[in-house]
Amino acid sequence: MSLSLHARVQACLVAMALRASGHARGLLEGHRHRDQQRTSSVRQRTLAVPRDPGVPVAAGNRQSSGVGRKMIDLAGLTGEEVESCITGTAGLATGSRVLLVDDDSMVRAVIAESLRQQGYRVMEAESAKQGLEMLRVYPPDVVLSDVSMPEIDGNEFCQTVQTIYPGLPFILITGYATIDRAVEGLRCGALDFVSKPVSASELPLLIERNLARRRLEAHRLRERQAHVLMEAIHALAAAIDAKHPSTAGHSRRVAVLAGQIAEVMGLTETDLFILQLAAEMHDVGKIGVPDRVLFFEGPLSGEDQKEMRRHPEVGSRILGQISELAAVASIVRHHHEWVNGRGYPDGLFGSAIPLMARILSVADAWDAMTSSRPYRSRRGAAEALQELRTGAGVQFDQVVVAVFEELIYPDLLAREG
Repeated sequence: MSLSLHARVQACLVAMALRASGHARGLLEGHRHRDQQRTSSVRQRTLAVPRDPGVPVAAGNRQSSGVGRKMIDLAGLTGEEVESCITGTAGLATGSRVLLVDDDSMVRAVIAESLRQQGYRVMEAESAKQGLEMLRVYPPDVVLSDVSMPEIDGNEFCQTVQTIYPGLPFILITGYATIDRAVEGLRCGALDFVSKPVSASELPLLIERNLARRRLEAHRLRERQAHVLMEAIHALAAAIDAKHPSTAGHSRRVAVLAGQIAEVMGLTETDLFILQLAAEMHDVGKIGVPDRVLFFEGPLSGEDQKEMRRHPEVGSRILGQISELAAVASIVRHHHEWVNGRGYPDGLFGSAIPLMARILSVADAWDAMTSSRPYRSRRGAAEALQELRTGAGVQFDQVVVAVFEELIYPDLLAREG
């Protein structure tokens, strides 16, 4: 029976809570030992975790630490995962970027200074509008926002952020912590909230907790429901491509090419998996585009162009209904952004566009150019490569284009030859 994500997150939080106690060393040793024993056919149901004999245990902590160990053991965390929780690497690593939004300059200054002392890079905004401008250029790892602000309040700001960056950890700061406020924030997409006055010791733990949750969600996507998801994705992608002979196999070819680029660029195995899922699904939003627009033989009118340009947004909304696909939804939403900020749907600049979306953009453009479409014939490899060169730094990421030209393009030519 598969374990719930909730149980794993709670276990990771317990591990972080034990970080400063004398149980941490023994906890790690016990779980490393358990990982080694998992190769045998007999799996222990409980672990006797040794305590570091050099550190005394307060009487009040004995019972809670024992319960904590059982939670971690039952949740099935590996020794590596426990270690990352205890050392803090499961959460927001030192040097990560925090966007702090609060119209009260004094409160904002105190929180920002506290976080900087912890090693975080803090971007400050005095309004939600300013915060949106910042995250379109400098994407943060987590957002902290006051709830009560003029013009655009924290809840509305949260909804907008979650539309642009699905799944981005968002923590609300409120001066009036009530159940109703918490529920309203959660409905808007916030993952957590903290009451004023903000505790300097509490805030980093909240940040770590939300990053740990996101990390475990990614593992859940990869390790558990991957097979079922992939079957559904392949079927839906095939249905979209099969709507016209000119697009047959397009999504699969783009997924293969994007994966080759990402592998050369050194992306992790998990990121590679997520990118290929996104590539398989990048055109799913075209389900909502009329066939007369999709397969029109000639330049599209202004209104039809608007209709066609809705497909990344529609696709992101479809995928965003599944929480485990938040990262995939973000890539799909942004694969038509331009690095000069003139793309769609959000007009993101440069590195504000997720790297995997920038890779997908190049792979998608290459396959589109080298395939016949109702409105034009296929282009030759040399002509398509020149289009990528011309668009580098304007539409496409220069590094991604350079990697494609130097390391991927020669192999494509060799296979065609």
